[in-house]
Amino acid sequence: MKKLILSTMVAAGFAATAQADNVADCEVLIQKPVELDGVKTSAYMKTYVPAIDFIASVYDDEAGHETQALGHDIKVLFCTRHNLIPTLRDFPLLATGIPMAVSPNFDASDSPIIYYFHDGEKFIHVYEGPDLSDDNAAKLTDAMDVFNLQPHNLGK
Repeated sequence: MKKLILSTMVAAGFAATAQADNVADCEVLIQKPVELDGVKTSAYMKTYVPAIDFIASVYDDEAGHETQALGHDIKVLFCTRHNLIPTLRDFPLLATGIPMAVSPNFDASDSPIIYYFHDGEKFIHVYEGPDLSDDNAAKLTDAMDVFNLQPHNLGK
């Protein structure tokens, strides 16, 4: 019985770690208009806000999801991860239509980054960084193929 409990705890720990790598350490980008003497200008300030509410709204049991943070439209979801290859767990995030950027370190100019989004016809990605290994390139292609087979309401 102790072995069963221990193996269940270990499996739960791995699942939590894998899930945390998918949604932990994420922020959403909003653009706030700059106001001068109470009048909006054509300038905008980019602001990064924790993505907890947005992500929770995507995975909860209620219809719809958050589209704004601090009263402004969410432009992009940024997630810091070691593994850049998306998982099926990421699909609901992308199915919102909000683009997603993933990088191990957004502050380092030499860190790889992948942008995922729906272009109106299909889910695509743009990769910037050192060449992916053949294995990771194949995994990325497979993930995008799987995403494009999933039902969604984008581009209709």
